[in-house]
Amino acid sequence: MDGAAASKYFVQALIDDPDNPDILNSAFLALHNQGRMSEAVVLARRLIDIKPNAAVAGLTLAIDAIMRGQFDEAREWLDNLPLEGYNSLLVPLLSAWVAVGRERFATANTKIDSLESNQAFFVFRDFHRGLINDLAGVDEIAERSYLAAYDIQSGGSYRTVTALGGFYERSGRPDEAITLYEDYLENNPDSVWFEAAMKRVAEQPSGLLPAIRRGWLRLKPLPQICSWALTMHCFVMSLLIFFGGSGAWRVGKELVLRPLFWLFGLKGG
Repeated sequence: MDGAAASKYFVQALIDDPDNPDILNSAFLALHNQGRMSEAVVLARRLIDIKPNAAVAGLTLAIDAIMRGQFDEAREWLDNLPLEGYNSLLVPLLSAWVAVGRERFATANTKIDSLESNQAFFVFRDFHRGLINDLAGVDEIAERSYLAAYDIQSGGSYRTVTALGGFYERSGRPDEAITLYEDYLENNPDSVWFEAAMKRVAEQPSGLLPAIRRGWLRLKPLPQICSWALTMHCFVMSLLIFFGGSGAWRVGKELVLRPLFWLFGLKGG
């Protein structure tokens, strides 16, 4: 029986016996496996009402909440799931990223730390800790975590090398990024993944001004800087127009907008 036929069969059976937990679970899984998620979510809610410990249904509802940006709801679903089987890995990881969505990075790190009990999870622990702290701007922990994941994998996977190499590039350490990419290609001679990255790094301009720009980008100041720039632009333009007449917009552009465009590598400044 193929997926479509299975879905049709179990959904029809559910009409005849709507409260049967086995049929409900089978119908839910059939829809889930077909990617019919909106229908699967409806059945997951019904299944959870009957079987509160239904692991796949609980994960499905948590992920549905994450996709809708409802991080508090997602946290509640995850907190109620038993940490058994694959949940012992998935629940802490998802909980950590839900905490990131709520901008609670300390909580995210605590959730990641709960993976300490199983050595098989260490690579997931270190890689995701690196991503979370990289996003939070905690560079020392991010780098240490990326390197730990890299060492566990004896040279790193594509994802780990991509994350660590990107960290080096954004930190203004192109030589370390190139060495990392070269080592990966040496161990994986048939791979072409990092040729474009190495070309990009080799073409990266050097000197004080690019270093300043990379420093700003590492601070991840986009929301604050954009708000500041808009405020300053309005303030400077108001003063210049009051004192300097209708041609003052050119001065405002040079004082505020052009530096901002340069700083973030935007065109049109």
